[in-house]
Amino acid sequence: MYKLSFLIVLMLLFQLPKHLSSAELKPSTRIGFNLNGGVNIDYYTEDDRVGNSHHGWENFDLSNLYLVLFAQNNNIIGGLDWGIKYGYHSFHNKYQKFGLNDGTSKNADVKSFNSDENLGTEIQGQMIYATPTIYYQFFRNSPLSVVLGLGVGAAFVQAKGTMYITDKFAESTSDVNACSEYLANSDSKENVSDYCEKVNISYSRITSTFSPHIAILSENFGFEYSFVAISPQEQDNAKIIFAAPVLAIFYQIYF
Repeated sequence: MYKLSFLIVLMLLFQLPKHLSSAELKPSTRIGFNLNGGVNIDYYTEDDRVGNSHHGWENFDLSNLYLVLFAQNNNIIGGLDWGIKYGYHSFHNKYQKFGLNDGTSKNADVKSFNSDENLGTEIQGQMIYATPTIYYQFFRNSPLSVVLGLGVGAAFVQAKGTMYITDKFAESTSDVNACSEYLANSDSKENVSDYCEKVNISYSRITSTFSPHIAILSENFGFEYSFVAISPQEQDNAKIIFAAPVLAIFYQIYF
């Protein structure tokens, strides 16, 4: 049964390209609006505390610009292709997530917070990346097509500003720090600096990155959901993780 399923999938991969056009394979530029905006920054200290800085849904500025260039697209075999995806993100983060939910571990891929607020800190910067990407496009002759892709490459990240360390990873709710207790019980947050440690972010480096994406395309308009993740970086005995989430509506211009 498994062998038969594999053969059917293999036949489809080789037969579909005979009936599909290659609009997505042409070099193109995508310009649009990224609903997420900016770059998320997670900061982990040596003693298992964490801080998060991000753009915030309420802000709309240049951080929401979606700008991507696809170039050097080539066929590998059948319907499988590769190309180079170049992208740019500017960011101006003014919001922080806090209130780490019970059961969230330090090693979890996604951290779960219950609050999101402007605590008076901000981080500005930019990310420029280039990722050779393998992708496959379905339904190219239809009014709408779907593209799945995965890229691995390099990125230049520059970030400067401040953020608070707001939470502590713990096995029980009783083992939390004074900062998280203050944030949970204060409405104004005006004395946050008396309870929470503020750290300086000063980062400028070229590093490795990977970027999975899914896009829904019409002839020129499209929608993309993806993220660009930077390998964990070290600063002052702490670990920093940069990730650029993309939820974008765009217009695609072919060369």
